[in-house]
Amino acid sequence: IDGTNSNIEVRVRSGTSLDTRVYQRKVGRGVFSQFTDLPITADWPASGSRVDAFTYVVLPGLERPRVVDLPPNRLSDQDGIRGGWTAWSSPFDFSSGLVQPDGSGGVRLPLPPLHRYIQFRIDFASTETSGISLDYLEFDFAEPLVTRGVLAEIFPDTTARLGLASAFEYVLKPLIDADDLGFNRIDIAVPSLDARLDSLLVDDLAWTPIDPVFPAGLSEAAGARLLEELRHSTTWLDTLSITESGRFASVTFLDSISGLTKMGIKTRILSAADFPRGSEKDIQLAL
Repeated sequence: IDGTNSNIEVRVRSGTSLDTRVYQRKVGRGVFSQFTDLPITADWPASGSRVDAFTYVVLPGLERPRVVDLPPNRLSDQDGIRGGWTAWSSPFDFSSGLVQPDGSGGVRLPLPPLHRYIQFRIDFASTETSGISLDYLEFDFAEPLVTRGVLAEIFPDTTARLGLASAFEYVLKPLIDADDLGFNRIDIAVPSLDARLDSLLVDDLAWTPIDPVFPAGLSEAAGARLLEELRHSTTWLDTLSITESGRFASVTFLDSISGLTKMGIKTRILSAADFPRGSEKDIQLAL
């Protein structure tokens, strides 16, 4: 840094799709589609396939509208296209991210789980007398959160009756080494978005659920709609920070990567201290 009036802002976002743009073809005046109609050459692309970058460039000029950026995931992760990207994070404090000679320093990136791609955005603020430069940007991937594995059992082990709601109990026993980072998220497949987590027990102690909080001033009906949306929102769960013991939050959502309906459960970070080797401590989930 040269001078006192310069600054650098580093932001980050992550996603599940390689391309951050949406490609469409023009169908009519003001009408666009993300899917092809008839093949362009021979039998390529297949009718009804999604318009991608390769398809877009060979479309006739009159059928090529302006390319738009993929919208960020909102209250629910249904952004109209398989995969998606989060919004840009708040800028990190530049001095906090500096790595010290002893290897300390740096900041933790607030990224949701199961995202494959990361983008960094760097903005420079300079004046005529002050400037700043960035030599390099470095980030690390964490080791597996639970290196030894997780044992799981489901009760009852009988076949559920079709069309009837059934209660199940999941029992999880993490096998965590002392050097493991631990985990604060559990995702399990469920049959529908109507699935609910009735209780969560850690070491036979019941934990209290955290409900979404909506802005004041909303009508009762609007608040109920927003609350229902948040209960199916991975964005709310991903951005929720839980540090105290005995609390948890859960949502049910459609996983845009696998296409499965899942339940996401978030707690504080659970480590080897919570599940000592040789103990009988476990996690019990009642659905």
